[in-house]
Amino acid sequence: MTSVALAFSGGLDTTVCVSLLQEEYGYEFVGNKGFSFGTSDFSSAMTEAKNSDADVINLASFGSDLFAMMSQAVEFGLIDDGFKISVPTLDPTLAPNMPAKLIGHDEAYFGLSGNYVGVDTEANNRFNREYKEQFGRYPAGSGPFYNGCRTLLRAASEVGTVETETVKEKLRGHDMVPQLYGADEYWRACDKRSTKPPVVMRGGKDKSQVDDGQYFNVEEIITDVDKTMYPCDQIACVKQN
Repeated sequence: MTSVALAFSGGLDTTVCVSLLQEEYGYEFVGNKGFSFGTSDFSSAMTEAKNSDADVINLASFGSDLFAMMSQAVEFGLIDDGFKISVPTLDPTLAPNMPAKLIGHDEAYFGLSGNYVGVDTEANNRFNREYKEQFGRYPAGSGPFYNGCRTLLRAASEVGTVETETVKEKLRGHDMVPQLYGADEYWRACDKRSTKPPVVMRGGKDKSQVDDGQYFNVEEIITDVDKTMYPCDQIACVKQN
């Protein structure tokens, strides 16, 4: 059965993603509704989505814009009407204030932005536990910065200098520390980009019963770099590295 996707975005170019979905999965793309950052009223977009032939509604934005978008998706009855909801850039710290109906919707899928206590690895469990003991909350977006900093410090220690070019070269192909996602994360040699894997979370939990920060189920940790990163010969930044 062919799925149909309708995307709403703020400051995000969804053209490439749509093209990949069409080529690899045969999705039919209904349309895209763009808006400027700072938008708070998505009523026209939600009405358009509700009246569309879409199966999947993709809510692509950040911060307060995304929060307003998610809330209005619930208010306009998209969940009641059986739409699958995709939120590709979610910081789980928004969860306590998110609509319970969206968290409880088992056809709501969220792309992890930052860090999530529900990624069950030894390194991530320790990081979340010690962070919460220190600051009284879970780290959220701090995870990638934490192991990025730790990796940088270890590389500098191994070469015995903080000279930029020397440390930069040491980072090429260097394993990330700690391995928060259990996916053999490393700094890619050709462009020094982190291979931190995308994490797909899924709704379906009763928000009122969550007391450990795990508002979502971890659906998949995508470890295939070929599926998640462009080859180095297709990205311009390699020439600058």
